[in-house]
Amino acid sequence: MSTIEELNQIDKFIKQLGGLTFTNQNQVFLAEEYKKITNKKRLSDLIKNVKLQKRLKIVKTVAEPQTSSSASQTPAPSPPTEAFKSLSAPQVPAPLPPVAGSKKPATPGPLKAPPISHSGAAAAKNEKKMEITQNIDFNNYTDFEDFLTNKINIINTVATAALKIENSDFLGKSIFLDLKTITEKLDLKNIKNKKIFFLKGLKYNPRFRSLLLYSETTTATIFRNGKMIIKTKLNNSTELRKEAIKFASLINKNSVFKDTQDNIVEEIKLKFKDFEIVNVVGAADVMFNVDLKKMSNSDRNKQYLTYELEKFSGLIFNCYKPKVTIIIFRTGKIILMGAKTSIDVKTAFKNILPILCLNR
Repeated sequence: MSTIEELNQIDKFIKQLGGLTFTNQNQVFLAEEYKKITNKKRLSDLIKNVKLQKRLKIVKTVAEPQTSSSASQTPAPSPPTEAFKSLSAPQVPAPLPPVAGSKKPATPGPLKAPPISHSGAAAAKNEKKMEITQNIDFNNYTDFEDFLTNKINIINTVATAALKIENSDFLGKSIFLDLKTITEKLDLKNIKNKKIFFLKGLKYNPRFRSLLLYSETTTATIFRNGKMIIKTKLNNSTELRKEAIKFASLINKNSVFKDTQDNIVEEIKLKFKDFEIVNVVGAADVMFNVDLKKMSNSDRNKQYLTYELEKFSGLIFNCYKPKVTIIIFRTGKIILMGAKTSIDVKTAFKNILPILCLNR
């Protein structure tokens, strides 16, 4: 198993160890997961939190029980529940006495894991980052690059479109969508009755003369001249286009037009056009700290970046192929903006990664 796979396996186990309620059933589950870990020594070295260390000790007891021969010579270890009670004695009720007429003794409720302090979690995260960087050859980091690229998270995608008048008789005339009247037609009663099955909410903004429509994954802003801005969590341009067409069709069916004299104009049909993705935003973490001051003082990259610590804590790097704006923070967190596709986000990240490695 490679170093990256080992770290993924250990990272998953540590999250389960700290996140699960420490009941008997979960102790057995954690014990089975502990047996699957190949590098148990590295796991023990990475866990610095005292409470997590005690939990790990209990899990080891469940995962590696003593044999019958050794059990006869030494006293049997206390069960996981008893061992865990030493971690948070004031919070755990004492065992109840056996109920009269029953064969099994009554047991207390499920045990809750003690809360992990924020400082302890941050320290464990820093230790993990140091462990990763110490085992990576930055002159040959193909596996490391693929590992980080796969961890990129697409936060949102923004697209634009337009609803244009199809009737040739009205082209060039000052005619606008009456969004306030459209909002009244698409009221919440229709939504609650599920007549508009995909629509979850709507809001008219009189200040900007715009209408906001919400679905589970997408938000559309429609202006009175027919322009649309669509924002979504979806990472698929085809699905995003389908969502935009749904909103456009909804407006077309319930459209109300008025001229400059506030007179209603009827029999106007709209057509969905000019769909274009304008911004894909991604987030990544390089797992090590970046020396932003050293990076900003480099003559090689000075023309591409902006770093003004008094105004903003991040360094802004302008990548031109592809055209993406990258914001880099000291902790290694990165935000990539302005891409047209998710492939452009990954390409820009691969372009900036060698520079970050030289300034770590």
